[in-house]
Order: sequence, then C-alpha cells, then structure tokens
Amino acid sequence: MNEARRYSEAVRTGRVGEERDRAVFEYALVRVVPRLERGECVNVGVVVYCQERAFLAARTALDERRLLAVDPEVDVAGVRRALEAWR
Repeated sequence: MNEARRYSEAVRTGRVGEERDRAVFEYALVRVVPRLERGECVNVGVVVYCQERAFLAARTALDERRLLAVDPEVDVAGVRRALEAWR
C-alpha cells in the first residue's frame, strides 16, 4: 500500500498518532532577500523532507506586491526565473 493511501486509511480509522504512523518531517523556508544590507525578506516557498518516508517536496508562491513593498526596484522577473529553476 502506498504512503498516501496508508495515511488516508489511518485518518479514516482514527489511527493517526499511533507510533507506527508517526514520522519526523523537517522543513526549510525559502526566502527572497532583495537588499541584504536592510535585512528584510519575503517568504516565497517551503521545502519539506522526511527521511523515513523518502519524502521530499518543494512549493513556491511569489507575492509580487509584498516583494515590491520591500524593494520597489527588485527584478521580479529574475526572482521568478530563479524560483522556477530552484523548484
């Protein structure tokens, strides 16, 4: 049974939380720092990893208005290209 189906079954039957269904997931935020000297950043994604379940996923979402509020001169197209390449 694949992991997603096994987890769905555990949720349906209320077995989530049993020791065998637990696994450690780690995550890291992906941030854009348009001006390093100002120290401001915008969260643009997340990476989730679980060694036990051989799981690795990344999701990104760029809020252009928020990024431009931090730095009106930022290269939004360049940030988008970098996120696509990174993902």
